[in-house]
Amino acid sequence: MAVQRQDQLFVTADGTPWVRSDLAPEVEDDDIRWHRAPRSVLERLDLAGLLAGTEDELVEVVPMGIGPAR
Repeated sequence: MAVQRQDQLFVTADGTPWVRSDLAPEVEDDDIRWHRAPRSVLERLDLAGLLAGTEDELVEVVPMGIGPAR
C-alpha cells in the first residue's frame, strides 16, 4: 500500500501546534509543507488518545485506518 500523504504534528515550546505535510512520502524530495493547526485540533487529538511521546519526542499523527509509512 502506498501512502499518498503523511502529516506529522509538532508542538512548539509555547504550545503552538504545527503540521508538517509530506505530499509524497515514498519520493525523496523536498516538497514539505508547514502550516499552523488550530489549538482545537490538538485538544481533540489529545482527548481521543492519539498523541503519544514526551515533550522532546516527535509525535506522528496517523489517520485512523491507515498504518504508518515504511
